[in-house]
Amino acid sequence: MLVSRRKNKENKNITLYLNNKPMEQVTKMKYLGIILDHKFRFNEHIKYTAERCGKLIRSLARAARMKWGIKYVAMDIIYKGAIIPLLTYGVPVWTEAMNHEYNRRKYIRVQRLINISMVK
Repeated sequence: MLVSRRKNKENKNITLYLNNKPMEQVTKMKYLGIILDHKFRFNEHIKYTAERCGKLIRSLARAARMKWGIKYVAMDIIYKGAIIPLLTYGVPVWTEAMNHEYNRRKYIRVQRLINISMVK
């Protein structure tokens, strides 16, 4: 992955060889659980964590129905123990990405989903 913040339209394809085989150039990669893109915008990481938490919340919502299932106290414990750590993993690295409204909306959507399932 070639990392650059330059806006010039220069040739960004670099061919590197390892054991006489060309290496593939990618625009994003996952390192220590954080998805890095070639401009360090972290939009992909925020999108990935929001989708992952959304899937977890929807599966929990199936278990927590109106008259039976998980109570709101248990949902609160799951939220604080599972979803918040997923959403906030590596915050010191990508905190600047939350200055953009479209990234904040993704996390607000996740928080809204869990709040609806807790309140019923």
